[in-house]
Amino acid sequence: MNGASASVVRRISQKPQWNTPSIPASVPALPWGQEDIRREFGLALARLSEPQRRVFLLRQHSDLKFRKIADITGEPLNNVLSHIRYATTKLRQELQFLREDGRDLE
Repeated sequence: MNGASASVVRRISQKPQWNTPSIPASVPALPWGQEDIRREFGLALARLSEPQRRVFLLRQHSDLKFRKIADITGEPLNNVLSHIRYATTKLRQELQFLREDGRDLE
């Protein structure tokens, strides 16, 4: 490999150096708007497994009892309880940044 080729390979394999300006600490963060929260929640909801998403939506949107959700989905009650637990845990983890980044929630 000649000198020019080695130089190109070295540049390609290096991580790019981005010149991103830092935001001064004195600039207040803008509050999360309802559309921002709705978008982030929708993205987090889409990342759940299908059974978790279905059970979560039936419970939260339709306010159904767990036994009724089990009847509707044809799944054992323990599976329904497991789906709701995992869905809630994952959503909390994925949306935790909404509170941690210093912005107020509207």
